[in-house]
Amino acid sequence: MTSAIEDTINAAATNDEPNPPEFFENWLGLKLEGMDEQKRGMLLSFAWDRYKQNRVRPTIQQLRVDFKRMVAHNVSQEEQRKAFEKANREQGGTKLGITKLGERVPYQLHSPNVAMLETFPNPAKNPYLVEHTSAEFTSLCPKTGQPDFGTILIQFEPHLRCVESKSLKLYLFAYRNTGAFMEQIVNQIRDDLVEAMEPLSLIVRGEFKPRGGILTVVTAKYAKEQDETVTDA
Repeated sequence: MTSAIEDTINAAATNDEPNPPEFFENWLGLKLEGMDEQKRGMLLSFAWDRYKQNRVRPTIQQLRVDFKRMVAHNVSQEEQRKAFEKANREQGGTKLGITKLGERVPYQLHSPNVAMLETFPNPAKNPYLVEHTSAEFTSLCPKTGQPDFGTILIQFEPHLRCVESKSLKLYLFAYRNTGAFMEQIVNQIRDDLVEAMEPLSLIVRGEFKPRGGILTVVTAKYAKEQDETVTDA
């Protein structure tokens, strides 16, 4: 049975109030005296957002554990968020905004486009490679309407930005009801990723299931000013 205070907190969460009730911190049983006011407010904001997003309201014990972890770790997360916002302003506005991660986003099963891809600033200074694999990729033959099945492998060396994986997943899902030849698909994926990230190098490889007894593999490459496509069938 919940208390009146907890009922009030739950009601505020259900109404998606932007700020927690003033007794929220005391209800957590944690005191943040002596902490920088901005940092304290940031931690409470994180705790409130997490509480609102939890469909099954956590017990106070669970929330206390979460809050202790947040005190220990979320300062660095806030610094990352500020860095993202700064890069967002300096390197392309909403092009770097992350809006899909952690949110319910309806699937769009047609019309893939670069606007669906979200990116974040490259968090490392040294060169490195990122690999993404979509093992259940599907699209449609543009002539027969029959489904094509395959695996899409993406490898890139980041420059300023990296693609956010949930937006990439939603982007690849959009090919499901899209009629296009395999060669067109792989090249479009490459072009859209290059436009979204501007990587130092990028390889997109599509390994498609046999049709008519023929196995098709399409590889599209990008490196600086060089652009290359190779098709193996």
